[in-house]
Amino acid sequence: VTELVEHSAARIDASGVGSIEEVRRTRERIIGFAPELDEIRLELKRFLYEKLYEHPRVAEANDRSTEAIRDLFAIYRATPGLLPEHVRARIELDGEARGVADYVAGMTDRFALGEWERLK
Repeated sequence: VTELVEHSAARIDASGVGSIEEVRRTRERIIGFAPELDEIRLELKRFLYEKLYEHPRVAEANDRSTEAIRDLFAIYRATPGLLPEHVRARIELDGEARGVADYVAGMTDRFALGEWERLK
């Protein structure tokens, strides 16, 4: 983090920008790691994707979670009476899809999977 801050500060100084508007108009990247550290970051990123994010056990858990979210959304839209009163009140203001989506999005993983198992 220190390197990122120091390298970015040096690039800000070198660029001569003095406002956020000038930063937005600048085509070159100002904030970032030094090139030698950026290569290490990319190597770490590739490693993590290969060994962690795309690992079969992680992919399986992601697939299960995706199915649970999709099913909960459909179940609650089909049977809004299952929703808590405060969510039904929000639906009147924001619409059914938005109200259900916000409710499901606010669930913890454990709660969502428990609800899914209970309702499916």
